[in-house]
Amino acid sequence: MNTFSLIGFSVVTAIAAFTVKQYNPQIAVHVSLAGGAVIALSILAELSGIVGELNALAAEGGASSATVGVIIKAVGIAYLSRLGTELCRDIGENALAVKTEIVGRVMLLSLALPLIANIASILTELIRNSL
Repeated sequence: MNTFSLIGFSVVTAIAAFTVKQYNPQIAVHVSLAGGAVIALSILAELSGIVGELNALAAEGGASSATVGVIIKAVGIAYLSRLGTELCRDIGENALAVKTEIVGRVMLLSLALPLIANIASILTELIRNSL
């Protein structure tokens, strides 16, 4: 699906869920979840093309595939933690939403630590060689 189709589908699903919610709130949740699942599956199809493009750009620019992998993982962690946080907030679990945000941030930090250490060692080596 293209962007406009996905946005239109999302709006139609939201309207359907809102309408059904007035009569049967349990079914409205299912409508919303089903719409979300369709959108998520459509997005996954797009992601494979994005990952391919990032790998091609990295190879062209001389970046290692490990660096591209870290970037892709970081973006994935950011999106998933945001999704989890918003789902927690939607059901009224604000304390759990805050903890989900913290988990995402800690996971991003742990993912970035090897890159930060690598940059620090490169800078240290450059400083030693310049003196």
